Amino acid sequence: MTSRSNRLWRSPYLLVGIVFSAICLFLVLRQVDLTAVWDVLSQANYALVALAAANVILILMVKAARWRLLFYPSQRDVKYRNLLSALVASVFVNFALPVRLGDLLRAYLAGLGGANRLHALGTIAVEKLLDMIALAVMFLLLLPAADLPPWLLQPAWALAAMALIALLAGIIFKDKALRLLQTFENRMPALSRLGISKKASRALDSLEPLSHRTILLRMAAWTAIVWILSFATHQLVLRALGLHLPLLAPLLLHTILQAGVAVPSSPGKLGVFHSLCVWTLSLLDVASAPAVSYSILLYFVVWTPPTILGIVSLWKNGRAIEIVRLAAQDSNASGTTSR
Repeated sequence: MTSRSNRLWRSPYLLVGIVFSAICLFLVLRQVDLTAVWDVLSQANYALVALAAANVILILMVKAARWRLLFYPSQRDVKYRNLLSALVASVFVNFALPVRLGDLLRAYLAGLGGANRLHALGTIAVEKLLDMIALAVMFLLLLPAADLPPWLLQPAWALAAMALIALLAGIIFKDKALRLLQTFENRMPALSRLGISKKASRALDSLEPLSHRTILLRMAAWTAIVWILSFATHQLVLRALGLHLPLLAPLLLHTILQAGVAVPSSPGKLGVFHSLCVWTLSLLDVASAPAVSYSILLYFVVWTPPTILGIVSLWKNGRAIEIVRLAAQDSNASGTTSR
């Protein structure tokens, strides 16, 4: 392992994440009877667990279809299979590595499939901004039914507002920004040789779909399908453990997990993921043993399919493994793209 790679694994961001994960894991396990957890897990319906894992694969397929739509009007030039392969590889890399390099890898692999890499990176940014807004909408729907703490709601509102402002500003000022860059290039030949305006234009092409109402509606429909399938995953795991909770439960679980796993943690989100599950289920008066059991099963369901598919994707795209290695050596945790 090189000195740069060693520095990556010793980065303050990673160390804070590991400590935070360890604290969360300690809080989860300190007041639970592990024998009771084993008893709950041994009685689970693993046919439903397998169905939930298959549903996770379906979610990835839908997300790839939604991502392809963001390449409008040239989405037909981008192969769906390549985008799906890039997506599962990025999910796996973000899960496994101590820094979030998955989005850079995703754009790289999309480029191997024929897409412009800067354009692909722009579509990923737009996708994440739209997901922030969707998350805020889910919190809004939960407000009448759940007493959520301000520490969870306030960051969600702030991020959604920033996402909406960023998207609107990009749409409104895109042409003016490009003209300004071109003016600078015309006056500075050295800058012109870098081709910054052309690169910016390719990245900002990702905003084009947002100018078309039909595409926006289709994006909203795909996002709704992703959320519905995600609710189904939670519901299947709950039923596998014999937990018959109201429909509020999967909505609350998915929304809080989406918001909470963005905090610094160890690779694999160990501890943070489990503590969020247990805390959320405690709001619904679920005992600690079945709550911890649920966190273990859901962790397996959510991460096993993209891990297997991601490894296969990286193996099929051998050059991508080298890209991940070099990026891991040359980046530090504070300067990488987040999921």
